[in-house]
Amino acid sequence: MLETDTPLPSVNARYKDEGYYGMFSGFLKSSAKALGQEGLDPETGLQITKWDVVDAQEYPKLEDIDAVLLTGSSQCSRPLNLVTRLLIARFHQSIIRLKTSRGSTAW
Repeated sequence: MLETDTPLPSVNARYKDEGYYGMFSGFLKSSAKALGQEGLDPETGLQITKWDVVDAQEYPKLEDIDAVLLTGSSQCSRPLNLVTRLLIARFHQSIIRLKTSRGSTAW
């Protein structure tokens, strides 16, 4: 999960000051539970990792992840801002490099 902002204080408090990570982790776990899939324990069967892409400038290695959830930010209420454009460009370039290194051309 690429965390790109901190929610409003009232929202943050609701999710035990875990920001968007707390919010989306809860959504994903409750959705997994609602599926009722045998053998899928939402508490232990999902590995959700938070990456602070704004303050800490942390990014996962693409070969280590299966999916990306971009939380959005207060800046996203306007047309694409610089931070969002840079995030999209960085991941797009990383995907191209990864695919090229593996000899893959399929999307």
